[in-house]
Amino acid sequence: MTTSVATRTSPAPEPRNGTRWGRAGMLATVAAAAVVGIATLVDQHVLALYLDIDSEASPASFNTTALVGQDVGFGMVPTSVNGTQKSVLRAGFASATLDGFCLSQTQSLGALGSFTLKVTAGNGTSATDISASNASFDLVNFTAADAGIVLSGQDQIGLATSDITTTKTGTSYDSNPLGGPETSYGKGWIGIDASKGSFTKLKGKLYSARVLGNISLPRLSIKAFSGTSGDASACDAATTAYQN
Repeated sequence: MTTSVATRTSPAPEPRNGTRWGRAGMLATVAAAAVVGIATLVDQHVLALYLDIDSEASPASFNTTALVGQDVGFGMVPTSVNGTQKSVLRAGFASATLDGFCLSQTQSLGALGSFTLKVTAGNGTSATDISASNASFDLVNFTAADAGIVLSGQDQIGLATSDITTTKTGTSYDSNPLGGPETSYGKGWIGIDASKGSFTKLKGKLYSARVLGNISLPRLSIKAFSGTSGDASACDAATTAYQN
């Protein structure tokens, strides 16, 4: 099970929903490689972080206490997961701040049993402490509690995914940042465009998480656990919202 993290000096390719989380023989090797890869990027102040997670048999789970996004878009898009076409809800943010974050996925090592790779970040306070720009997530499902989901500013519902806007180049919005089919309206590839979105106690499952701009990850932790219970339990299984 390996994470795929790389810098980009040119636009990133279309998401393949793809960290190749292989069958590593030793959990320590897996965790160490991931930590070194991300720590090197952060230390070098790399501006483009490309993170792509492939669920293989099942999606990864996530959990955050709060997420506040600026220039937000949600649109249905087709995507390939291990060679199979699937429909996902792609959430895009020109910028986003989070209050803690947890991402986990369990993989099988055959006769050696299963292991869970868990990535967490956050300073443990009740305030947004993680920041990212040009971020997108391919969601399978998600829920929000308490205040739930609040969209504000200029909101448009039912737009074709290809017409939704998030990021800008200069003062102009980038064309089709969510990568929706160009002739999508009326064929199910529609979504929501909002100036701002706030999400409370957000958790769910996703196929892909990508950040192509600046990112801040306080108290970043990457650990591998044997099995699926205790510390290895899925991030979205928590009954309370996540703060590291």
